[in-house]
Amino acid sequence: MDRRAFLAAGAAAAATGTAGCRSMFETRSARSPPLVDDRPDAVYVPTHTEGMAMVGTAEAGDYRVGLTYSFPHRFWTVDADRTNKVEIQGSNSAHLMGTVWDPETGTVVPNSSVEATVTRDGETFVDRGLWPMLSQNMGVHAGDNVGLDGDGTYEVTYDIGPLSARTTGAFAGKFGELESATFTLEFEESTLRDLPFERLTDREGDPGAVDPMDMEIESDGSYLAVSARTPYNRYPLPFMALSATLTRDGESAFEGALQPTFDPDLGYHYGAAADPRDGDDLRLVIDVAPQLARHEGYETAFLDFDPMDLTLSG
Repeated sequence: MDRRAFLAAGAAAAATGTAGCRSMFETRSARSPPLVDDRPDAVYVPTHTEGMAMVGTAEAGDYRVGLTYSFPHRFWTVDADRTNKVEIQGSNSAHLMGTVWDPETGTVVPNSSVEATVTRDGETFVDRGLWPMLSQNMGVHAGDNVGLDGDGTYEVTYDIGPLSARTTGAFAGKFGELESATFTLEFEESTLRDLPFERLTDREGDPGAVDPMDMEIESDGSYLAVSARTPYNRYPLPFMALSATLTRDGESAFEGALQPTFDPDLGYHYGAAADPRDGDDLRLVIDVAPQLARHEGYETAFLDFDPMDLTLSG
């Protein structure tokens, strides 16, 4: 998502749906409908969609950062292969979100080390790390529910840590420093109440997903790259451990872990220097599930994987 797409997404989100209820309590209740019974262990259509308020974008070293917020909502953190539901608390004022991308290619940069500080008139309201998250309409981002002190002007600072994945191609040597971006947030509860909201009663729980808002490798030889992505919206699945075995004519041609890698051509993927050939048998094993929090519709998926076997062909 580049800057134009990011701004267009915010405009599109603000142009559809209906206004919320007229009290904060009623709006919170209305915007947290009961979860679907017997949710599938797969990606499914959530109970609802909601819009977001755009704050703006800012440069941060090699990054471009976009700040948005929406109404507080439930989400699920991940501990190995277990999820932990995070409920909306009475002190929560908004769900703060940040999207980080490379401004030259428009490629979203999955980063597990994003911290947010929110202050007003010298008082600090938020000072903590944000969860790396996956949302059907927002994609990969950093976010959390936060508590503010009503309407007013707040200063928001994002500190973005070095990227944990190796970088290749034109990305080699980039994203390795701590960077910061600062925003001015004009927060109004009336803006939250007027954000678009749509129940998906006829589709909720069905297989599917809501629509998103709008390489040179360091080895001179061949390269094995695996791009793990969600079905439907094709978002990358970062922060997992993946290993592979290549078998050729009954003998092992490669066996080992695939390294998380960020490349301008391949995007976020898992790779290793290997020599895959037509007819090779490839087995992929997910050793650790993607360690990122999930919005509704993703919380039951990507937790338990069987080994995947396939035969390579050109």
